[in-house]
Order: sequence, then C-alpha cells, then structure tokens
Amino acid sequence: MRTETQNGELVRPAITRFATNFLTLDSILTHQADLKRMTNTRGWAENYMKLNRKDREKENVVVGLIDNQTYLRDIAGVTALFGPLIKVLRMVDSDDKAEMGHLYEAMDRGKFMIKKNVCKGYKKWWQMIDKRWNNQLHQDIHAAGYFLNPKYQYANDVVNDDEVLNGFHRVVNRMMNDNETRLNINKETERFRLKTGAFGSNQFQSAVNRCLPGSNS
Repeated sequence: MRTETQNGELVRPAITRFATNFLTLDSILTHQADLKRMTNTRGWAENYMKLNRKDREKENVVVGLIDNQTYLRDIAGVTALFGPLIKVLRMVDSDDKAEMGHLYEAMDRGKFMIKKNVCKGYKKWWQMIDKRWNNQLHQDIHAAGYFLNPKYQYANDVVNDDEVLNGFHRVVNRMMNDNETRLNINKETERFRLKTGAFGSNQFQSAVNRCLPGSNS
C-alpha cells in the first residue's frame, strides 16, 4: 500500500481518538485514487487468491467502499465539517501556553469555515459547538488573550462583544485587588484599543504583526 500512496499512512495516530479518526478519513480522501489503483494491481489479485472465504468477503467490502462515490462524498462532508475544529483541539491539547492566547480567535475562525464549507444547516452545528465551548472549553483568560492581542484587536473584523469584554474585566478583577490599579489598567486598555499614546506610535504599530504575545520575536 505504501508504494501506491508514496509512503503515506492511512491511519495517523493523534492525541485524541477523535483526531485520529478524522485524520484517517482525510487520508482516505486524499489517497482515493491511489487506493483504487492499488486494488487493480497484480500483487493485490495474487494476495486475494490466497485468502480464505471470510477474509475475501472483508476485502470485497473494502474494495466496494473505495469505489463507492456516496461513501467518498460522505467522507468529504465530514472533513469539511470537522477539519476546522481539529486545529482548535490541537491548541487545547497543546502544552504550549502561548497557544491559549489564540484559542478564542481560532474558535471563531473555525466556526466561520464550517459555515463556508457546510452552508445549509450550519446553525445546528454551531449550536453544538457553542454548547461544548461554553460548558467545557471557554475560559475568561481566552477572551482576555484575544482582547489583548494587537493582531486581532486592530483587525477590521475584531469582535469586542460582551463575552470578550466581560471576560477580560473578570481576569483583571481576579488578578488585581485594589481599585486604583484596576482603574489604571482600564485607562491603559482604552488607549490600547483606540491606538492612542504609545500604542499609536509607528514603532508599536510596525511591531504588531512581528512581535506577537507569547512569541520569542
């Protein structure tokens, strides 16, 4: 099989079973032409003749799936739906804490890609994602990381909704005990958001996309 797929693996182990299953389906879709060609090789035919009846039946099922366009379309639908979420799951599983500052934006971008890929019926998937996000994944620190990242804050499509702002302020309130410090942070945050003072300087703005939070640049 590796000869036909240029040493590509169909089963690609990942941290979670969900990701492993997705990567396997994605590999089947990527190598569908290679797999079909493989089933027509002499080596495949010779191996088939050596199998017992039960194993031949299993192999016939595999060959049937490789040629089944409905099955392949279903795989394409699954990868279009869940592909955007894989990156988010990798960030959640990552030991790199710098990734957490990008998690909020990654989830929003993932939902947008699902809407683009799925079109009709995307809202029901959004509801499922939002339920899991709100109950298990979302933390105030993610919203704060999104808000304080200049790459996102100064983008044309920045989202400073109640969830983002309230999450940021809750983080500040938990970290700072005195009201004077909180007030100063809020004033400085407003300057940051409006790009006034030092935040509006050419030096700061030129560094926005080169020296991101959590990077070593």
